[in-house]
Amino acid sequence: MKSVGMADVSVVADESLLSARESRLPGWYRQQIIKLRAGEVLSGDTFCVVSGDTLLARTLPVTSLVSLAGSPYLYVNRYRYPSVHLSYERRRVRAVAELLGVTPNTSLILGDFISDFFCFERSTLLATIERLRRIHGAEWTGVLEGRDTSPADQERFGEYSLYAVVALELAGRRPPVRICRESHVLQLHSRRSLERARFEAPIVHLVDKGIKLDEVAERAALFGVELLPRSEDGREALVPAADETSPSTFAPGATPRARS
Repeated sequence: MKSVGMADVSVVADESLLSARESRLPGWYRQQIIKLRAGEVLSGDTFCVVSGDTLLARTLPVTSLVSLAGSPYLYVNRYRYPSVHLSYERRRVRAVAELLGVTPNTSLILGDFISDFFCFERSTLLATIERLRRIHGAEWTGVLEGRDTSPADQERFGEYSLYAVVALELAGRRPPVRICRESHVLQLHSRRSLERARFEAPIVHLVDKGIKLDEVAERAALFGVELLPRSEDGREALVPAADETSPSTFAPGATPRARS
């Protein structure tokens, strides 16, 4: 188990993972439900999801995703305090903890678990879904009906925060935690950040949606990174890992892929 690469791609339609009622929810919620159901189309004890606005620019070592003990790392984002964004994410933690009927302690301190390449442990993800079902019923996603995508509503739900609260507050064995650094994820917040990027990180997140893929590819090529755009048909892609012992990867949305 050395690295995660991009191999053959199988397309999975949204409708196969969403009910008719869930399909009427705003896209921001639909893509999160799909990620929470990644285990329905992926095998293995550990699997990863890639955001639709994220690129893999270099081979990603499995050691950066999974500990030697076999548990996936839970990445957290750090900020200088006080931080408006950290305060926002902590409100999200409180909101999802309420949905789960849990008092957040460690998860509230860490706060921000938003990641562009997130690895789940199957047992913890199943425990998350089971707890939601036990509290809110089999059709637990009904709690999302009537919500929009305003900042106030978005801070009340988050798939990664849900998982993190269960992993840190309820799981018998806490996950290993790592700080997400620039060497792991390159965040392209603006054209200025693109102009300064050297593409040393394996994961690239297009925060500024105004940045075009060909601009990113042109800049990446200066550093020997060849970006390969994938289909943009708006459907999910199931991406098997490079070898049988690597975590399998699920990419909701049209995620370009890359090789180096």
